[in-house]
Amino acid sequence: MNRVLIFILMFSSLATFGQDTTSTKSKRFSIGINFSADHCYRSLTKNDKSISDSIWKFAKNIEDSIEIPKFGYTVGINLLYEFNKHLSAELGVQYSNKGYKTIPIHILIPTNNPSQRFDSATNFISFYYLDFPLKADYVFLNSRVQIIAGIGATLNVLVKATFRSVPADKSIEPFSDVSDYPYKKINISPIISLGLKYKINERMNLRLEPTYRYAILGIDDKSYKKIHLWSAGINVGYYYQLK
Repeated sequence: MNRVLIFILMFSSLATFGQDTTSTKSKRFSIGINFSADHCYRSLTKNDKSISDSIWKFAKNIEDSIEIPKFGYTVGINLLYEFNKHLSAELGVQYSNKGYKTIPIHILIPTNNPSQRFDSATNFISFYYLDFPLKADYVFLNSRVQIIAGIGATLNVLVKATFRSVPADKSIEPFSDVSDYPYKKINISPIISLGLKYKINERMNLRLEPTYRYAILGIDDKSYKKIHLWSAGINVGYYYQLK
């Protein structure tokens, strides 16, 4: 009788363990959507080694005096896999708007009115990318609100670059154009993030992650300068565990 009882208890324990393992495995995949409002700018490094440091510094100071950050965005969908309750990896497909703008400067305005040919305008230089991020996340704490840190990299594929000019004179229509300059099509941007994860329930969670991205490859290797685009933003994500 005791042997039968022991067998039943062992079988029940194994069955329970098997059910928990299956449940855990079936919920390791999550799908998520994200949106990030980004503060975008660029850094400049010297590309033409033949020019002197003094000339390079002079040219860079001029550009830094007229170019300033602009707002951009990153939006996309992600697939996440949990190795355990703390460590996970995610990859995604995203669309982003990066770049910078100028302070109001006088430029040639495409208008039929000769008196308005030159006017002050703010110019927006924008780069639109299809991004493929791969990132590892680590979650701290076991509470409903958790700390989440992430590190990874994004493959950036340039879709288009645009120039938009907004004249200070509101009677003149803004105008824009798609650039045909041979910017580099491929870039790589390391990512770092640190934020909060809120568990709505066993299947759903929200994430709020300040995120920084920096393009390590210059987008312009034809000029005397290399332009490295970067962005810092608040990335908001919603994730749902798959059955």
